[in-house]
Amino acid sequence: MSSKIITHSGRVVSVESRRVSVAIEVDEACSRCSAKGACAVGGGAECRIVKVDVPSSHTYKVGDLVEVAIRRSTGLVAVMLCYVVPLLLLVGVLAVAVAFNVGEGVAAVSSLLSLAIYYVVLALVHRHISKRIIFTIKNRE
Repeated sequence: MSSKIITHSGRVVSVESRRVSVAIEVDEACSRCSAKGACAVGGGAECRIVKVDVPSSHTYKVGDLVEVAIRRSTGLVAVMLCYVVPLLLLVGVLAVAVAFNVGEGVAAVSSLLSLAIYYVVLALVHRHISKRIIFTIKNRE
């Protein structure tokens, strides 16, 4: 596969009508990766469950070895939404509040409140965002 694709091996743990759940094996490369804390796959656990939408699940059975892939750019968008944007929001609101001399306590509460509002909005648009973050799956030979 191309370097624009991130792939992980895994094992099918459940099969629904149009969704397959895969336990991703976190490999040695994940433990050395500098982005492991921000990664949905290699973030500290030995395995992660990834739900993959498929046109027809009859191809997969529980226990099958599969390969799950995602475009690298899609993974970066997810990291931006979950980590970078909230950090910039937190620091930005704090800086603006301090610049207007509202006091440190009010500035801190304002920045935390803005972060809470951001995550509520993110939760509300989760369904729309998850349609853009697409995992693909194929059986390993």
